[in-house]
Amino acid sequence: MRSISLNLLPRTFLDAMLLTRRFKLKCLWIDSLCKLQDSTSDWEIELAKMGHIYRGSSITIAATSAKDSRDGCFVEKKNWIDPITFEIPDIDRLPMTAFVRSASHNIHDFSQNRLLEDESL
Repeated sequence: MRSISLNLLPRTFLDAMLLTRRFKLKCLWIDSLCKLQDSTSDWEIELAKMGHIYRGSSITIAATSAKDSRDGCFVEKKNWIDPITFEIPDIDRLPMTAFVRSASHNIHDFSQNRLLEDESL
């Protein structure tokens, strides 16, 4: 309840921690660490809090291509187009690399229920 050794955490959790630190955010909520995964009663209690938690969040990280928590947030795909990279300054004016790719056709078409339809999440 006080700490978890970093070497015990799966890749997705470590990636989320890296992003949280990079964005200089103070807190990170990892759903599966904050809810007992095999307890229906805990799920019901914690589920009632989720609207408040997400409403108060600065960002939401979803590892949509990961099969499970071991894959990480940055899963490479076979059919990705090579990104265009460029350097931009972060909030501290330190260099940061940005990656931009063309979007797949209709990947964000809510009306067709096609939002990330081929992703694990």
